[in-house]
Amino acid sequence: MTIAKPKNIYYMLSYAYNILREGAFREVDSEDFENIHNLFAEIIALGVSNQIKRGLNREYEEYTESIGTVRGKISINNSFFGLTQKSNKLVCTFDEYTSNSPMNQVIKSTMYLLIHSDEVKPDKKIRLKSLIKYFSEVELVDPHTINWQSFQYHRNNATYRMLMNLCYLVHSGMILSDSTGKKKLSEYIDGQQMHALYERFILEYFKKHHREFGVSRPVIKWNLDEGEAGNPIIDFLPNMYTDITLQYEDRILIIDAKYYKEILSCSQYSSKGKYKSANLYQIFTYVKNMDTQGGTGNVEGMLLYAKTEQNAPDDMSVLISGNRIHVKTLDLSDEWDRVTEKLELIARDFKSNDTLVRENRIAKERITKNNPPRNELWQKETHS
Repeated sequence: MTIAKPKNIYYMLSYAYNILREGAFREVDSEDFENIHNLFAEIIALGVSNQIKRGLNREYEEYTESIGTVRGKISINNSFFGLTQKSNKLVCTFDEYTSNSPMNQVIKSTMYLLIHSDEVKPDKKIRLKSLIKYFSEVELVDPHTINWQSFQYHRNNATYRMLMNLCYLVHSGMILSDSTGKKKLSEYIDGQQMHALYERFILEYFKKHHREFGVSRPVIKWNLDEGEAGNPIIDFLPNMYTDITLQYEDRILIIDAKYYKEILSCSQYSSKGKYKSANLYQIFTYVKNMDTQGGTGNVEGMLLYAKTEQNAPDDMSVLISGNRIHVKTLDLSDEWDRVTEKLELIARDFKSNDTLVRENRIAKERITKNNPPRNELWQKETHS
């Protein structure tokens, strides 16, 4: 299983969400965390503290109550029933500008979960308890009822985006239930969430530290033969979404980030593990469709696995039909300097390979010019 150090998870989050590298969040960099529970407790405490200084997000919420004055819209039927019961109140439906918004409910519920976790240190619990007081009018919400896709971000609540993503990691990836039904926090973040974080971290790392590269996540078009543009089957072909694509001069490296429990798969007929065929087919398909020139070597592919406890090769490479395919691992349980050193090595190799390919191409063109093909020689001799 892939296990990342809590501190490394913080660094990955720092690249994924640039705000963590600013202001008060920098103090997290100097602290060592025993587990991810304390890491998230610290980051969320800092984020909530900053948000309180800016002001909690407020939204208009609709309420229906029996009140002694007219406010908003009067519910005639309900009010008439109340009057027949000799009540002096009217049932009104009105909007109230309140901090009891869905996003604040998520934040309060996340802090509540961390406060009641046995894995979170007492000093961090005290800090969260002092912050949760500012959410006195905010209701707790059941994590299973949260519609994460419903949150809309705009200029007034843009600072909530990072907090919502962190709360999502805590709720969807860290909540488990024991045999008694009591909720607790798991030791690791859910693999699917770590996979998404791993991809985004690598993308943002190259964007920040290697501006000489064009870093993007393009959708690769199918390299159709001439005359196939109007073929109706095109509408049914799957889209090819890349994780990270680096471009340097006329060369391209497509990186497919993989965060799995195991890198190699073993069959019942052999104990020798092999790379997952679907991953290799995928990166090979991406490379061949990106390389519209056809095997010139300008386009390379890389499967970058998060290292696991499985005994898998760290660095492999093979040339297939003129395009080089790399398979590498990144050890997220190692010291952060070693992690970034591996990424820097990938960048250096990509640039040095560019020089090598360019020199080989120039040499090939020079040889071709000095030694034309036989059909050209035959034409020259015939005309002479």
